[in-house]
Amino acid sequence: METYSHIARASYLGNYIIHIEFKNGEHRILDCSAWLEENMGDFDDLKKEENFKLFQIKNGLLVWSNGYDLAPEYTYQKSKPYIFEKGKLVYKLGVVR
Repeated sequence: METYSHIARASYLGNYIIHIEFKNGEHRILDCSAWLEENMGDFDDLKKEENFKLFQIKNGLLVWSNGYDLAPEYTYQKSKPYIFEKGKLVYKLGVVR
């Protein structure tokens, strides 16, 4: 069984993409744009970028003021590892920024 580290830091990169640093030191990129296209019910306000980018980290989870949160397990499974190449953030699907 895999274990996941809590989230230590997160920063918004734009276009619904979040850079996440886990407490174990691993850095990953989470692209949330696809699931934001779905009906999110009470959390539809996160489809507005000005609301989405206002997340915080509480108890190792990404949380928003409307009560929506993402557990470390989910963020790890849905994210991709990243590296820096010549000052640009790169992950296996291509250049993010």
